[in-house]
Amino acid sequence: MASARSAESPAENDAHAPKRVRASEAGGFRESGFRENELRENGLRENELRENGLRENELRENGLRAKAARVEGALTEAYGARVWRAENYQDDILGALVATVLSQNTSDLNSGRAYASLRLAFPGGWEDVRTASVTAVADAIRAGGLANIKAPRIQAILQDVYERNGRTDLDHIRLWDDAAIRDYLRSFHGVGAKTAACVLMFNLGRPVLPVDTHVHRVSRRLGLIGPTVTADQAHDLLPRLLDDDRIYSFHVHLIEHGRRTCHSQKPACAACPVQRECDFYNNRLWADVSGRPHDPKPRRGGPSEETRPS
Repeated sequence: MASARSAESPAENDAHAPKRVRASEAGGFRESGFRENELRENGLRENELRENGLRENELRENGLRAKAARVEGALTEAYGARVWRAENYQDDILGALVATVLSQNTSDLNSGRAYASLRLAFPGGWEDVRTASVTAVADAIRAGGLANIKAPRIQAILQDVYERNGRTDLDHIRLWDDAAIRDYLRSFHGVGAKTAACVLMFNLGRPVLPVDTHVHRVSRRLGLIGPTVTADQAHDLLPRLLDDDRIYSFHVHLIEHGRRTCHSQKPACAACPVQRECDFYNNRLWADVSGRPHDPKPRRGGPSEETRPS
């Protein structure tokens, strides 16, 4: 008797046999495998490049932190220590906000006079200022300049505070964290990054660094921030280069340095206590020695140590 297997048809025999893979199909599978390996390798390279980029950013920031510490040390030696003390600044947060608005686009002397005049004209406090005529408020702050612009701005802030809280004070934000206070203050019309940071640092003693025209100019010339970094961007970048307990001192020192030495026009570089750290000075010195044109916008890092004039 013939076996059961031998009785199967050729088609049935083929069904039991392993399938043969055409050469073209095998080539396709092989090529797909190569592509997968290539994609995997590309992914690994991208991860490696990303990690290297993060390391470079970390190293760059560490270098800038070290530079900021040297700058702060040199300015402390040149101008003396600057320490925040609560008794030097008013405790009234809303008053601090009003005073900072008054300080916009004017000198400290004029804004101080305007604030004192406003408090004298309205001894009943901020509720009286809120409900007064805009003309009366403008007359009271005339000494600070731009009275017709600042008076309605101040009253709008006071009205907004009253509508949000049912009273004209901001004492309830005192225990909030820095970011919450900053965002809340900036939500008022006419209050920008610098104004909010001033209230946080001067009146609440928080490690927040206001960036005014002096801080911005000096930081760029030193190379602590890039030449295209705006003042608003610098509010986030500069504090990362400093320990919290050095932020107030650094801020005050840069303002003092900007007023005394690092003027907007014709900076007194020869008398600068931080000229060794200054990209602007070293780039200009290198231009003088090499005969190449001086770029007024400092390049971060300045000339290399190998080419920097001694």
